[in-house]
Amino acid sequence: LRTLPPLLKDAVLDTVTIAEGTTAAGKLIRELPLRSVTGASVVAIEREGQSIINPAPDALVTPGDQLLLLGSPEQVEAARELLTATAVNDNGAE
Repeated sequence: LRTLPPLLKDAVLDTVTIAEGTTAAGKLIRELPLRSVTGASVVAIEREGQSIINPAPDALVTPGDQLLLLGSPEQVEAARELLTATAVNDNGAE
């Protein structure tokens, strides 16, 4: 495996799997406040054995997708928490 270029020496790449019932499932990347809240970016999606490299903001995130995240360790951890949060309905119940 190749390492990240020196320019990204403090960055990490990590994957998160999107589960059914999470707030991220069924949303477009641009609807997720990843960059503005966490600072992390989705740089690839793996779906049913197919890779989507550098997905567009209009890419749909579906349950079962594996998202490849890029950012600092803290940014990626914050993004993981955001992407795996359970959706809450209008009554406040999960």
